[in-house]
Amino acid sequence: MIKKQALSVLAILLTLLASPAFAQKCHLDIDEKDPFSGEIKKMYKHDIVCTKPSYSFWIVQIEQKGTLYSLSISPQVHGRTVVGVAKGTILYLKLEDNTVMEFKVENEAGPTFVYDNTKWDLKFSLTEDQLKKLAGSPISNLKITVNNKEIYCPEPLGKATDKIMRGAACVLQKD
Repeated sequence: MIKKQALSVLAILLTLLASPAFAQKCHLDIDEKDPFSGEIKKMYKHDIVCTKPSYSFWIVQIEQKGTLYSLSISPQVHGRTVVGVAKGTILYLKLEDNTVMEFKVENEAGPTFVYDNTKWDLKFSLTEDQLKKLAGSPISNLKITVNNKEIYCPEPLGKATDKIMRGAACVLQKD
């Protein structure tokens, strides 16, 4: 008798947790529908701080416009360099599930300077399958080569990559 009651309570709790009213709310930086075209626009942005092998700061932005997805990543490193990132340069993302993703830079990215740091604003196309992978596992490492020097982040600090994973899932979520 007690087992039946426990199972009933468990079933009710699972039903409540699975219902939309109790589902995790998505917090996107942009979540709108164009009133004229009906085009959906979503955007999630978060930063990753790395202290090894040296300080770097990566701004990650995932965006949807209509049916197209894009990824923007802005690595920022200490020191000034006048070297840009060439179109076609490969950015590597490694996920905690050991998936390695490669993205080709779609724009010429000249350096910009933020105090004593150099930053590059890099743009990438993102397929729905790639976005699903980003939504399925946190990022564990990022790497790009600029002027024969590797800029990488082997140990992101805090829970930033978990938040990016949840943000990717929110962008994927159908309204």
